[in-house]
Amino acid sequence: MKSAFRFMSYKVDSLELKIRNSLGMLQKVYFDEKWGIEFGLRIPQYWTNAKVYIAGLECKMTYPPLEGDPDGGNAVEISGGAMGMFEVEEGRFAPEVEKDIVTKHLPTLVMPYLRSTLTSVLANSGIGIHVFPLVNLHEVAAETLKNQDIIVHP
Repeated sequence: MKSAFRFMSYKVDSLELKIRNSLGMLQKVYFDEKWGIEFGLRIPQYWTNAKVYIAGLECKMTYPPLEGDPDGGNAVEISGGAMGMFEVEEGRFAPEVEKDIVTKHLPTLVMPYLRSTLTSVLANSGIGIHVFPLVNLHEVAAETLKNQDIIVHP
């Protein structure tokens, strides 16, 4: 069976890390499961002349203030975004399946690249390894993109 689309490429197009500059941060060795995590999906696009869809997502993770931190701000904040390009040979998907495929399935294919990047940055910054929880991106899509149309470009 031949797929209706082909994954062409991806880019992690935004990345930011903020770590509290404090003695407590340098002394902390293990960061437990107190992480807060939020996901959002970008409004999908279709480029008519190129016959490609672009889908993407954003992720923000926060670690709460450390005990005794006088400022009380988050100890760690990391956020990033990624987009992927998917080629379709026949042009746009049929309307009855387009929104489902483009808002739910395509971002799911980009997710591992963003997750890997965020995990690597945390590990290489001295925070350590973080295991991402399973995320139902279909549900995120249903909530965040339910009233959004696909942006169509020439």
